[in-house]
Amino acid sequence: MDSSRAAQLAPLNEAIDALSADQLRYVVRKLCAKSETISKYLGKKLLPNESETVPEESETVSKYFSKKTPVPKALGTIDLTNDDEDEASAEEAAPPRKKQKHVQPRYETCEQCKEEYDVEDNGPTSCVWHYGDSKVDYEGDFWGG
Repeated sequence: MDSSRAAQLAPLNEAIDALSADQLRYVVRKLCAKSETISKYLGKKLLPNESETVPEESETVSKYFSKKTPVPKALGTIDLTNDDEDEASAEEAAPPRKKQKHVQPRYETCEQCKEEYDVEDNGPTSCVWHYGDSKVDYEGDFWGG
């Protein structure tokens, strides 16, 4: 990006940095509802590839848990309805959408270690907590992903 474009974006970047997580999610959902281009772009960035599947439950995981952890709903199933009339008319004019093929968000937060991880980087020999590669932490009391 050239320096003039960076200078133009500087105030916007500062405003984005100042947003709370809830406000940022609200703005992103609004953008997705208004623009199919943005929706597709964010879908490619935030959702796993269609060829990716939820990993099978390993023996190690089943040893610790009595039932499978439910798979979160895809980001595309979030209700974006609101009271704005201009958005309602845009939604009415939009063609019907295809059924979502994604079964989970691309990025998740581990329930145990609270770290965010990319589900596409996970494999069958991954961490039992979030199906990621395990790394030993010799100074800590647990394994980190």
